[in-house]
Amino acid sequence: MDMRPVTRLAILVAFGATVAACDADSELVSNLRRWKDVEPSEYTFQFQRSCFCAPVATQAVRIFVQDGQVVDVRRVSDGQQPPQQEIDDLFTITIDSLFGIVSHAIEVHAAHLDVVYDPRRGYPLHAQIDYVATAADEELSFTAAFISPTVPQPN
Repeated sequence: MDMRPVTRLAILVAFGATVAACDADSELVSNLRRWKDVEPSEYTFQFQRSCFCAPVATQAVRIFVQDGQVVDVRRVSDGQQPPQQEIDDLFTITIDSLFGIVSHAIEVHAAHLDVVYDPRRGYPLHAQIDYVATAADEELSFTAAFISPTVPQPN
């Protein structure tokens, strides 16, 4: 049976995407385990999203998490708390939910997924996701930086 070069290429690309997804999934699981091994019950991390969205969504914030729940959010620029609606809509994010974002990108077979995990704690330090290669403005990236294993008391 003579397969046309285009057909062979399509098969190789599909196989490569499947292998890449398996590798990404395996990397996600191993880093999630690393995070769960060291996850404190209280922690602070800095988060910033990059996307084609309103500037308020891309501001850098410090997120304070206690027992898996966001208890306070502060803008890095001025230390002030954003309005509650912004927190509810944009910044109810924990390190566990960052793993959820990466997992979702794997599940929907995002066209491009690049994740850098913290080598010590395992959480996603940076992720770039392009959900649809031929679509514009649906890309998402984020950075996260673990700051402290404790949560300061909100003002």
